Amino acid sequence: MASGAAIRDINRNGFLDRSPIDDDMATGMFHGLREELQLTAVMCAMEYAPATRQANNDALEAQRRAKRQKEEIVKQLGLEKATDKHIECLIYHKM
Repeated sequence: MASGAAIRDINRNGFLDRSPIDDDMATGMFHGLREELQLTAVMCAMEYAPATRQANNDALEAQRRAKRQKEEIVKQLGLEKATDKHIECLIYHKM
């Protein structure tokens, strides 16, 4: 019920209104926001940038680790012609 009220307030107050103010205004979601919301978005992005960067780096490292593990299993078992599905099954079996 609280979510419904919040959505109604957002729609009524036009916080997410994306209609262009001027015809020559840049087309984009960010530039379509009011100046107060633009500043708020930039401040939030600056505040959370280190944590976001760390999360992205962690996700990339996990992907690299998984790829290396897959390549090691292929090399170890000599399954150059095995399908990806079979290799993934072997990975889950080892886990």
